[in-house]
Amino acid sequence: MQNNNQKAGQVFRRLRKDHGYSAKTVMANIMSVSLLRKFEEGSCDIVSTKLLALLRRLHISYNEFAFLLQGQQEDEYTAFLTELSDHYYKNDLKKLETMYHCQAQNYQLTQDPFYLVTQATAAVLIQDLEPSFVIDHALADHLNNYLLATNDWDSFQIATLGNCLPIINSKMIMLILRELDEKVHTFEKVADNYERYLSLLANTIETLMNRRLIDQAKSVLHHMQQLAIPETMSQARIKMTFLANLLENNRQQGIDKNQHLLELLRLSGSPTLAQSYEDYMTSFLQQSS
Repeated sequence: MQNNNQKAGQVFRRLRKDHGYSAKTVMANIMSVSLLRKFEEGSCDIVSTKLLALLRRLHISYNEFAFLLQGQQEDEYTAFLTELSDHYYKNDLKKLETMYHCQAQNYQLTQDPFYLVTQATAAVLIQDLEPSFVIDHALADHLNNYLLATNDWDSFQIATLGNCLPIINSKMIMLILRELDEKVHTFEKVADNYERYLSLLANTIETLMNRRLIDQAKSVLHHMQQLAIPETMSQARIKMTFLANLLENNRQQGIDKNQHLLELLRLSGSPTLAQSYEDYMTSFLQQSS
């Protein structure tokens, strides 16, 4: 993994080369060639005024640069999740714990929020396999502070909240969701962001149901039901319908509706998904009876 300096320098170097600028042309009257080289190599940081001057020379706005930097961060998180999930599905606790401690060390050394997120994500999966695993309260506190301080929510932050719901307290989840309500129109403009947002809402409903916070779960469900869900995002619609049926006041009616839904899933070629929903329904009903 790379720290913030390395990411920014790497993205800038790629942009400079893509636009056909030499190092000498870009740095003239801004900084020395050696400092630019160190920045592009990730061995040093530069003040914001110099970065803005460099970007102006490339005719690139800071927002565009930040967007590209965010994209690289998302790619790294996706790669991390792929490796993490592989160990999780193999029940390889030892490798999961190795990844967890590695991310914890990286965060301690760099204070880069990216490593805070990866450490928290690993902790959630470890605790799912090994319930006795204790997650440090400081980790959850730092994650809460990071999410609360985030203004520009993108797919990375949405995925972070969705993946780390189990270690975030319910009041904090509801607080963050209220803030995100104001950003729905911006999420809708980017299909990937909107799909992740819908998935986040569905997972939040499930998390609150697991905590037996039924009123809060119904509140999030009501909000989700007011949103326009494209046909292309059928997974979110199916999960929303499934959870809504479980939350019906008439329990037997909700069960019957879900049995019909599960049968449709099996007939449409999704037996694994149908089985996972059926297992969850059985567990939820047993624990709430």
